[in-house]
Amino acid sequence: MDLGYYTLDEAHGLVPATLLEWAAMFDDISKRRVGYDIVDGVTVSTVFLGTDHGFGGHREFFETMTFGGAYDQLLIGRCATWDEAVEGHRVTVNRLRAGYHPAR
Repeated sequence: MDLGYYTLDEAHGLVPATLLEWAAMFDDISKRRVGYDIVDGVTVSTVFLGTDHGFGGHREFFETMTFGGAYDQLLIGRCATWDEAVEGHRVTVNRLRAGYHPAR
């Protein structure tokens, strides 16, 4: 039965979970952190959310946000897979390093 909660397996694939399993995973950031970088005082954080934040059939389990400066709490994007999250994090960090707005 799918309760809407997920954890990740060793290959970063989604695993349906109970609320207690999800909470145990969620409590340990190392189990769900995809990326964390600081660029010119702006923190870029990409994490696994453990629940689907998508709408209209679009699945979104991962989220990249920025914190600090002009980009404080700017939601950059959400995506469905670990690999997409890694790429989204990389693109955001590179844009900040190049002096571009991270969401463009």
